[in-house]
Amino acid sequence: MKRRKFVLGTGGVATGVSALIGSGAFSFVRAERDITIEVADDENAFLQLKPYDESPNSDYAALRDGKLAVDLTAGNDQVPGDGVNSNARTEIREVFLIGNQGTQDVGVWMGLDGEHQDDVDFVIFGEEESATIVGEENRVAVCVGSAVLVSIIVETEEPADTRLLDSVTIHARAADPDNIEDPLDDLPDEPPVDDDEPRGPPVWTPPRGGVPPGRRP
Repeated sequence: MKRRKFVLGTGGVATGVSALIGSGAFSFVRAERDITIEVADDENAFLQLKPYDESPNSDYAALRDGKLAVDLTAGNDQVPGDGVNSNARTEIREVFLIGNQGTQDVGVWMGLDGEHQDDVDFVIFGEEESATIVGEENRVAVCVGSAVLVSIIVETEEPADTRLLDSVTIHARAADPDNIEDPLDDLPDEPPVDDDEPRGPPVWTPPRGGVPPGRRP
């Protein structure tokens, strides 16, 4: 689930016109303008959410009615198992991506809802470590035209048939990347080179959590 907010406004321009016509020289102005807003599915929206098709673990995610869904239950017909193990730590890497198809760098984080939400984490992996993106304090910068690959870690002692998580909220907010903390220091400085024809926005975990080179937090 994504929270969407649209703010539309018209800017005022003053270039000395009041000196020609005087202050308060008109009583009413009505100006009609064309504004078009369309709702896109998650794969094509400004904030792109989709299974990462290059990963075998993308089977744990799907687009249902145009919306990203992650399913680690017996209801997922794409995998033979019925859920994660009890008394175990389960890592499922590169399940889905969050891409920026807008015009500004954004800070992205996730909120969780469920009785056992503390047993579940959504992370991005570096070369030697991982960093959570759960909670605004762990937001990661995603540059225009790039994406982060999201992995899932479940560590639980709950018995079988326990529902751990009900839903997640993915937040994205335009902000000065200088105010976004680095979640990782060991990410590569350059994305890997792919000789295949690119599809959509470049997909990699951006350096320094997505902050462009030269813009250190």
